[in-house]
Amino acid sequence: MKPLGELVINTNIEIEGGMKRTMSTRVSDRDVVRISAEELEEETCNDSVTIESIKDEGYAP
Repeated sequence: MKPLGELVINTNIEIEGGMKRTMSTRVSDRDVVRISAEELEEETCNDSVTIESIKDEGYAP
């Protein structure tokens, strides 16, 4: 697996009342877990999709 270094994900959200916030998530290559396609489970509910991944302890730090 190729090292990612560090990635920052900024997510802009709007809270009730029109207030806006930015959530920052930092991900490093030590946080990445390698999974295969068979380990993804997709569930659809109210027009939204939730994807769950199963952590494979063989690849996790």
